[in-house]
Amino acid sequence: MHSPKPYPDLWLRLTGSLVFSHLVETLGREASLAEQWVSSAYWIALFSGSLIAFLVWTLIAVITTRLDKHYDWLVQPVQRLGLQIMMGVIIPGVLLLLLTWIQVKLLWDQSIIDNGFHLTEFPLIMLILVLVNGLYFTWYLYNRLREAEAQQPTVVKETSPSETYSNILVVNSGIMQVPVPVNTIQYITRQGDYTLIKTPDKEYIESTSLDDLEGALDPSRFFRANRQVIISFSSCKGFRSLEYGKLEVQTDPPLSEPLIVSQKKARPFRDWMSKR
Repeated sequence: MHSPKPYPDLWLRLTGSLVFSHLVETLGREASLAEQWVSSAYWIALFSGSLIAFLVWTLIAVITTRLDKHYDWLVQPVQRLGLQIMMGVIIPGVLLLLLTWIQVKLLWDQSIIDNGFHLTEFPLIMLILVLVNGLYFTWYLYNRLREAEAQQPTVVKETSPSETYSNILVVNSGIMQVPVPVNTIQYITRQGDYTLIKTPDKEYIESTSLDDLEGALDPSRFFRANRQVIISFSSCKGFRSLEYGKLEVQTDPPLSEPLIVSQKKARPFRDWMSKR
């Protein structure tokens, strides 16, 4: 469940309240800004209006945070919109109107009806309240986007060495090319100008070199025994030592000639056979 936190907006409310109070105070005034700045009435109205704006804005922030907790914009948009308008615009607007009436009455002993506040400044104030609510709505969506990105699981795919090599070899079969699963290959031998790929069911003749085929095959499953043969682990049934450190490998099916591993490759072959 989404757990909203209070918006870190203190400085925004302070500075925004001052700006909005200035806009409301100067709206419709015939005096220039310089003339207003030298008037004590302007500064009294500015700071008392800023205090009212700050209180009302703080109320909107508190209400919005509470609504975020109980009425998610993304889950209950219609209900949330109605509550936001009522509690975030209308009620703060009525409160601001009441506080402004008290302000004007106490400071200047006037009525907001007589000075036309309800016809000039108040419509601007309501527009500002709508903009403030829109600001929190945008902020809310931004926070949800950030939370979704933070909660997005990071998928780390562990790739085994075998997954980086081919699982299928496309080879010639008569006038066609057919896919041959690598796990069915028993051995590959070089015979003259062509390459023979042996599977339990068939033999395929290829022109591809053993070097190219070796690079495409998983070295944990295939071993380049010598210049003429690549043998699969499943076909190796055993081996015996020969003179000068060489090895003779017994295979199933057997090759047409004994499979001899040179002294140089004997140790890698032993390691390949043992590290399964």
